[in-house]
Amino acid sequence: MAEVDSSGRNVNLELVKSGAAYVYRQYLAGCDQRAYLGAERETEMWQRGVWRSETNEQRPWDFRKSR
Repeated sequence: MAEVDSSGRNVNLELVKSGAAYVYRQYLAGCDQRAYLGAERETEMWQRGVWRSETNEQRPWDFRKSR
């Protein structure tokens, strides 16, 4: 996985925190797994972005499996 930094901030992690991205567990090697998984858990708990209860989002890997 490639991580993108901008102005000292991890863009990938910020996307997960805002609910704009899912964590791809299979690509976490070499990354701060605790930070990514913790951010995703918190985002899901607070139902931000893709985790909002009224959204009908499908995880990308589930979409690809269904094709």
